[in-house]
Amino acid sequence: MADFSLILSGSEFKRVRTAAACGKSVHAYMLQGPDGIGKRSFALLLSAALLCPSAQPPCLECSTCSRVLAGLHPDVHIFTGAKKNISVGEVRTLTERSLESSYEGGRRIFIINNAHTMTQAAQNCLLKTLEEPEGSAVFILITSSPGAMLSTVRSRCRCIRIGERSAQDITAALCRMGYPEETARRAASVCGGNIGSAIAACSGSAGQSELALKLLESAERGSLSEVSALLSGCRDCLEDVLKNAESLLASRLESRPEDLRTLVLIKEINEALFRLRGNINYGLLTDRLALALTAQEVKWQR
Repeated sequence: MADFSLILSGSEFKRVRTAAACGKSVHAYMLQGPDGIGKRSFALLLSAALLCPSAQPPCLECSTCSRVLAGLHPDVHIFTGAKKNISVGEVRTLTERSLESSYEGGRRIFIINNAHTMTQAAQNCLLKTLEEPEGSAVFILITSSPGAMLSTVRSRCRCIRIGERSAQDITAALCRMGYPEETARRAASVCGGNIGSAIAACSGSAGQSELALKLLESAERGSLSEVSALLSGCRDCLEDVLKNAESLLASRLESRPEDLRTLVLIKEINEALFRLRGNINYGLLTDRLALALTAQEVKWQR
């Protein structure tokens, strides 16, 4: 079974778990947060809590919990649109299915991935069901862009924002997954509390991911000599290293949109990537990038 400890220990899940145990669940939830933060895992655990027969659901030991978390329970339906946007026809089919009886006599749960990609007509179609719920259906909407959802849809859901986790908790989770402690610690320190980004940093091309982590760590310390040495030593793979670093920073910015320093780092890396593809002196590029990443004053020449 996957490691769900980060979700289970979070205050957001503890609240819905308590509500489920007391029979105070609702017919619609909206899980919000940046990509990689654990929304899908949360949705599965919530589904298990709503279906588990234990007095303290989810027990994570019964057949019901095991099948839900493995994606094999007949009453848990995970929906992802066939195209870029989820159409009104797809939502209409989904709402019609929600009126059917459950296979095992309990609730029927419909998880909608990327709910913000529903067209306005599709959201209005779903709204009719949310306004007048029938039967035992529960809808769990997953979105990284809640602002793209109609306010009327949001108001019919219990909205749960899944926040970032501490670097200590992410380090521990990565170690349980089998990653070396030092690699886990470095990934956790730069991922902005996003477990998905931390896993990506550990799981990517080992050498390039490691270099990206070291680069950002050195930049955080403001060590010009360390950043310069790292940039000079990865000439053959600098583009991939910078892309890895940019991805980590982008995840951090999603979790902490007020972090102007992260925004500046992304801008400087993008500038360097643009220039790297052109005919520019490599030493000059890395020197200027090192200054920019360590918050030294530098001006790129057009």
